Parts: sequence; structure tokens; C-alpha cells
Amino acid sequence: KEVGWFAGGPRPGQEGSAVIDGHLDGQFGSPAVFAHLSRLHVADTITVVDVTGTQYHYRVRTIQQFNALARPDEVFTTAGGTHLNLITCSGKWNIHRRQYDQRLVVFSDLFAS
Repeated sequence: KEVGWFAGGPRPGQEGSAVIDGHLDGQFGSPAVFAHLSRLHVADTITVVDVTGTQYHYRVRTIQQFNALARPDEVFTTAGGTHLNLITCSGKWNIHRRQYDQRLVVFSDLFAS
């Protein structure tokens, strides 16, 4: 189970908005890496461990849904601070487009643990 990091932005732990996306489900409906992302709540903690073993702890600030065709700036550019934004699919499956009609975005902020 893998995620994708938006290489055009900062890495987790760096100032700015690190963006990581992952699938909700697999080709045959099996749960994927972000299958339970919708279970997060405001104030929950997310921990990211990088390749060196360094841990970064984030607190969920808000959770929003966007139309799958939207390109909301706030996902990639949160002013001031160090942030992590997680993205997965949500909403209803559109059989014609072969994708979900919404995107779930969890916005979180780095904190010292």
C-alpha cells in the first residue's frame, strides 16, 4: 500500500504544505491505503515517518470535500507554518468517468510532540 507525495511542494516536516495522496480502494473494491481516511476527526494526530526514521506529528485542523474536477489552491498553498494535507477519493462512483465525484482532503498542522 503506497501513497504519492506531490514533489512540486515541500516534504513532510518542511515549511509549507506537503501533499500526500492515496487510493481509497483497489481495482476490485478492496481497501487501499487511505480506505479509513474519512474516520479522522479534527484534533486527531497523524504521524509521518520519513526514510531516515524521523517522525513528524501533525494535528488535524479541518476536513473538507471538493468536487473531483476542482483544483482548490488551499490544498497546495497554506500560508505560514508546516502543514500536511492528505487526499483521497470520496463521494459517488461515476461509471462513465471511472472515478469518484469528490475528493476528501484532511488538512493538518505540525506540532511538537
